[in-house]
Amino acid sequence: MRIDFREIQAVRLPGMNHGTGEMTAKLYTDAQGKIIPCKIHPGGSIGTHCHPTIDDINYILSGTGKAICDGKEEMLYPATCHICKKGFGGSVKGYAQICFGSGRNLSHGGGIPPLGYLPADRAQ
Repeated sequence: MRIDFREIQAVRLPGMNHGTGEMTAKLYTDAQGKIIPCKIHPGGSIGTHCHPTIDDINYILSGTGKAICDGKEEMLYPATCHICKKGFGGSVKGYAQICFGSGRNLSHGGGIPPLGYLPADRAQ
C-alpha cells in the first residue's frame, strides 16, 4: 500500500492536548490504524495526554525537541524514535521546528512506523 501525503490536506492545530503554540498535521486513517506526519512549530508543544489502548511511535525527521513519557525526559533530534507505550502519558515540546511521523496500529495494539512524509516547507 502506498500513501501519498501530498494529496492529503494539512490541518493546523492550535494548543494540541492543551499544549502551547501550533502544529500542522496530515492524517491518514483506516480500520487498522493511523499515520500522521506532522510538525510542531518553534516553541510549540503537544500537551500531556494518555495512550490507553495503543503504543505511540514518533520518528523524528528534522528539528529538535523533548519528549516526556511516564515522567522521563528524552531529547529528540533527527533519526531518533520516541515510543510512548500503551497505558502511559506523554507530551512533546519543539525547540526548533520539529517534524515527525507518528504511527498507531489500532488492530494489534502496537505502533507502526510512518509510511510517508511531506517536507515541512510543502505542508500547508
